[in-house]
This record gives sequence, structure tokens and C-alpha cells, in this order.
Amino acid sequence: MDEKLTQAGSPAPAADEASSPPTSPETPDTSTEQGVGVSAEETTSSQASMNQASNEMTMEDVMAASDEQLARPPIHRGMTINGKVIMLAQAGIMVDVGAKIEGLLPYNQVFDTEVTPEEASKTYKPGDDIQVFVVRADLPNNTIVLSKKRADQDRAWNLLQEIFDKKAAVEVDIIEKVRGGLVGNMGVRAFLPARRASNQ
Repeated sequence: MDEKLTQAGSPAPAADEASSPPTSPETPDTSTEQGVGVSAEETTSSQASMNQASNEMTMEDVMAASDEQLARPPIHRGMTINGKVIMLAQAGIMVDVGAKIEGLLPYNQVFDTEVTPEEASKTYKPGDDIQVFVVRADLPNNTIVLSKKRADQDRAWNLLQEIFDKKAAVEVDIIEKVRGGLVGNMGVRAFLPARRASNQ
């Protein structure tokens, strides 16, 4: 009988749960969007995960990573560097460029048409190597903005300069006919005057 009274008098768990403060509706649930958004909260969560992984590294790994980072030149605007894809976020591709923070490569600086992260994942995946141009490097404000299109253009211009210096012939794909000639694609748009064009 005492046992029954004790059980009956104990507080109901449901009452405790009901009295607990409700979760604020303004707090975004990012559990299903991890690796998709680029908000400050998600960036902090990403950095926390990386910090946890770094805690599991051996001292030799830490020293080797430090030596590698010190050997790299500091990131600055106007440089073209090789990076590694970390993840595909909603705003673009997060790229490891050897700095303390990741660089953001917007999708419009990679593709000619608007794409979603799912569509971009058909071309790029975490771990892929990618060459990018540094459009903006504001490390104090944790901002690095990248462009693959600019890196491709610079590479094309260097190739054109080499072809010009050697006075070598080159084949191009004609993509458009305009007044006075043709337009070709060589990584950059190239104009071929009609008077220099031939059917042969």
C-alpha cells in the first residue's frame, strides 16, 4: 500500500516536460542543412568539427601541417592558387586554399548558368583539386572570395601569349558569327576578321 502511495505521489514526467520552456521558433534548425548554408552559425559549427578532428591528430601530424602552411605564400588578392574542395554550400563551393579559413567560390564564378549544390555536385566533390583566382582576401573579417572563371581566363591568356611568341598556328571552335567576322572560343573569346577567314 505504501509503495502505491509513493508511486502515486511522485511527480509525473509529463508535467516536467510541459513546464520546460519551449524552443524558440526563431532558432533555425540546421541539423538537416549541415554543409549546405554558409551562415555564421554553420561556419562556426564547421570550424568546431575541424577543431575536434585536429585534436585527434598526433603531434607529428600537427607539426607537419604547420610546416606545410608556413611554406605556402600568404593569400592575397590577384594570385592564382591550387585548392581542394571541402564541401558544396548553398552560396558556392568551400575551398581549402591553405589559409586559416576556407575560401568561398560562388557558383556563378564556376558555371555559366545558375546551378544548385546538387547540380554542382555532379562536377565537383569534396577532395577534388581546383585552381582558383583570389578575388578578395580579407582575413581579419574571415572572408576569402574566389573565381575559377578568372583563373581559366588567366591560363588561357598565358597560353595565347606563348602561341603568339612562337608564331604558331592554333585551332579554335567557332561559336558565333558576327558582323565583320567570326568569334572563336580559346578559353577567352577571340575575334577572327572575315577578310582573314577562309573556307579551306
